[in-house]
Amino acid sequence: RDEREDANMKYSMAKDSVAVNKTLAGKDKPWTPDSEASEFIRQQQMVVLGIGPPQGSGNREGGEAGRSYSSVWAVLTSTNLLMYNCPPTKCKQINTDTDNTGCKYPNKGVPSWWMDIRTVEVGTMTEYPKKMFVDAVDCTFPYLPAFKVCMKLSGLVGESKEKVSTELCDEDADFLTQLRSDIEQAFLSAHDIRGSMISQKVQDAVDRIEHREFGSNIGHVGESTEVTPDSMAPLLCMNTLAQQRKSVFENAFGRSLNKKSDAAHMDARMRFTEGQAVPFSPGKNSRSKAKFFFSSDSSMIIKMIRKEEYDNLWRLVSDCSYSQRLTEDGQWTSSLLNPILLAFIDAGQYWIVMRSEFVPSMIADKLPPKGSKWRRDFHKDIKPGNMVSDREEFARIVMNERMLTGLQMTPALDDIMARLQADVEYLEGKELMDYSLLVYGSFIDLDHDDAGSLDFFSPGVGVMPGAMKSLQRVAGIGAFPTRGSLSKGSLQGSILTNPSPKEWLQKAVKLAPQCGMACSERPRKLVDVTTQLRAEGDSHYQWAGKFYRCCCIELGPGDSAVVRSPCALVQLTAQGGKCADLLGSHFQAYYNARVGGKCLIEWDQWQETAGLKFLSGRTVHDQGGYLKSHQALTLQQMKIASRVESCAIVCVSVADYLLRMTKRKKVENYATIIVYRQRKWSHYDERSLRLLRCLISGQPPAEPHVEDKKHPGVLRMFFPKSLGPVPPNEMTFEDCREDFPEVRAIDDMKVVENLVQIRL
Repeated sequence: RDEREDANMKYSMAKDSVAVNKTLAGKDKPWTPDSEASEFIRQQQMVVLGIGPPQGSGNREGGEAGRSYSSVWAVLTSTNLLMYNCPPTKCKQINTDTDNTGCKYPNKGVPSWWMDIRTVEVGTMTEYPKKMFVDAVDCTFPYLPAFKVCMKLSGLVGESKEKVSTELCDEDADFLTQLRSDIEQAFLSAHDIRGSMISQKVQDAVDRIEHREFGSNIGHVGESTEVTPDSMAPLLCMNTLAQQRKSVFENAFGRSLNKKSDAAHMDARMRFTEGQAVPFSPGKNSRSKAKFFFSSDSSMIIKMIRKEEYDNLWRLVSDCSYSQRLTEDGQWTSSLLNPILLAFIDAGQYWIVMRSEFVPSMIADKLPPKGSKWRRDFHKDIKPGNMVSDREEFARIVMNERMLTGLQMTPALDDIMARLQADVEYLEGKELMDYSLLVYGSFIDLDHDDAGSLDFFSPGVGVMPGAMKSLQRVAGIGAFPTRGSLSKGSLQGSILTNPSPKEWLQKAVKLAPQCGMACSERPRKLVDVTTQLRAEGDSHYQWAGKFYRCCCIELGPGDSAVVRSPCALVQLTAQGGKCADLLGSHFQAYYNARVGGKCLIEWDQWQETAGLKFLSGRTVHDQGGYLKSHQALTLQQMKIASRVESCAIVCVSVADYLLRMTKRKKVENYATIIVYRQRKWSHYDERSLRLLRCLISGQPPAEPHVEDKKHPGVLRMFFPKSLGPVPPNEMTFEDCREDFPEVRAIDDMKVVENLVQIRL
């Protein structure tokens, strides 16, 4: 403490003296984009592909004609890789590569562009046959700008955080190699990782496993021990291997692996040594703040875990129950547990390697193109109750889809439920809890305005030669043929029907044991007539000398799932009247915010009920002059008779299952009741099963609609059917109240909006 105080005093006395300040500090503090501390590492004149961040050319191979190279001054710090257009001035040291004392950088130290060192990926190095020279721009550099060796580099650039790829080049391959090593070390330090690069860690761990399993110390290999090993291949049953080793060593050609899972750890080595690991942020749901990195091809992910989790994994591996659970019927066919392929200790830190959880390629190849507005991908980490997860967000999405189209995922995901049941029973038997359900896949919606969407949901139809007369007869006045009518044999012997892309996708999903697919549809027959109405007075619309008022019902939570139409144009009686007088106390004028502020009515004509007469959406449409010809009418009829349709492809796996219910956790289980409003981990297996079951089959809230005695039969016009009793394999909203958020008025309004086919 005395030495530190003395140093502080000296610094304070000399703060106005630049020379003394530099002596005490050693090296100048480099520029940073924010207030974070940063340390200088090295600097050098270099050549970079492009001037500043490359614009579109950064991914081409070096040495091509027409590529733009420029000279830059590169400064590596502990937080960023800084690029200046000109070299610094007034540097105190002759060797400025590793000492920037006194250096004054252009533009008051602000670089032209920079990369966040936490995101930098170093690629391959390419050496060219001859030295290439580059013209210096606006500056005089210490050396004539030239290069012979280039190194690929990518990362997030500047304040935009846009990922950019480029190349750093130099005359000296040794310098680039040293820079590469320094960048990699800065990358590790920025992520608080000790020891060697991740690729080397994985390589060393697999080498230790291979040496231990098949080295000279065969007498002790594969024996269960209470001593936790520094590396393990969890999918290998060590005791079984021990029995096979003698025959293996007698075979001069080496060992023979029976299953793909036996070599999973070697696959991990290949994936992580063919390129630099890419950092991944798990987001708000990671309470442990663990470090995650993808392999260069994103097929695997490596995660830093806690010691207790590593020890718990060894408990599963040492008795072979883990490998038996995950490989008994071939790798990953019977279990939803995300398999751990490799685990090891390095520099006092604990790591596991797993497969990345993505939709299988055989399914992904048949999905609509990425970026399609009618394809919505999701990848959610969900846990039961009030634990931090994506549960509430995803449950709301699922419920809104269910209210719109009635989308049910039973029985499509029933087999997944059975697999999950077996998995959580296994975890419960090992006293493991706090695991996550990873739910990922896509929602695909029918978009009537997108040709690709129409093609996806419809079978391909072709008309045989000589069938046109029959087609014209079917397409007579008032009956335009839809895809459905053509495919159902209206022109038997003349129509060819091919499976739709949707049907091909369904076939592919059936081959993936961890995935399921379900589709559902609902008529879309609403017309938005708001622009044709006037808001003043009792009468909102006039037709054939009669006056009508647009009255809308106040939807209760979940009513959008069964409503026929939220509004109606009802003819005023001789006494005029408000909506409550005409239809009942649940009705308001359309412009009231509580009913959405729009008049959405059904296309079809409603019959007279309780002495009340109604106007159809078609009548308003025709009177508005939107119909130009009889042929146009039939086309509109075809559109209005269409439907909303959606499909869900859902894949499920179980991750982060290495936390054990210890005495300490039991205390925490009770101590956090005030936070989670229940014991955090009690009955975790049952609650996890119920959560997935609710997502698969939970129903919207179903409050009964009580008829107004003064207006009998009116409510049945708006709600011709109710949700009714829930089948045995489905869950009521009350059953799922812990897992589903409340249905909001805005949710119901959005569903109704999606049922509108025509807006006048």
